[in-house]
Amino acid sequence: MYEMSNFTKKVDMNDKYAPTFNRKVQVTCDIITNNVRTLHVKQVYSDDELSNHFKGKIPTDSSYDIIICDKDTDVYDYNTGVLICKFRTKRIAKNNIALARNSFCDIDEHMKPSLTRNEAAGPVELEKVQKYVPSAMSITPQTLNMAIAYKHDGTPMSKQVCNPVNSYLAGYHFDRYRSIGYETGFSKQFPKKWNSSLPFFESIYNVFKEELPEIHKIHQTRCDSHRNLCIPNTNLTSVACNVN
Repeated sequence: MYEMSNFTKKVDMNDKYAPTFNRKVQVTCDIITNNVRTLHVKQVYSDDELSNHFKGKIPTDSSYDIIICDKDTDVYDYNTGVLICKFRTKRIAKNNIALARNSFCDIDEHMKPSLTRNEAAGPVELEKVQKYVPSAMSITPQTLNMAIAYKHDGTPMSKQVCNPVNSYLAGYHFDRYRSIGYETGFSKQFPKKWNSSLPFFESIYNVFKEELPEIHKIHQTRCDSHRNLCIPNTNLTSVACNVN
């Protein structure tokens, strides 16, 4: 996580899963050139420290010093000058957004939720697990987010469980353990809807290619070796669709 402002802030939220912590942050550069804002930010937490603050918790707006949502922005590391991310708005045509919306808007009505999101699913709770695994009579947490579920007779189920999450995959997946690639759930079950949404992903790819040409070249080389596992006319492979 990177610092963005010049004050000490104490976050104290009502949400029982929201992270609460104190931190001291300093002023950083904020430059606007060609309608693109440039931020140079300093790292506040290491990866391990960030994990300790947020693992299994639900961040809210108050968890951050700044939220980038309405202006094209490039973010760089203050000390190294390395590009961290680019944020762009209004770059996808509305008609292509409509295609994706029409394809995915009711995905949670036709597909089962994911039971493998682990930490992203939040602290495991029996009531949430039972909603989609009704045979689970009790659970024994193994970590904050995963648990062994037990049937009515006390025998454990074959796989550990986490809270169900409305998160779905489309496109293609490569199983590195079995060294095989395959089409994922939504694309395989609803090919017409999937094909209708493809111009949306082509639009995303075209922006990526324009904004990050050097990284695009790396993707191009890699994806040329397995075109059968790429979304048509792109260097993209898979899509995660999360319903909130």
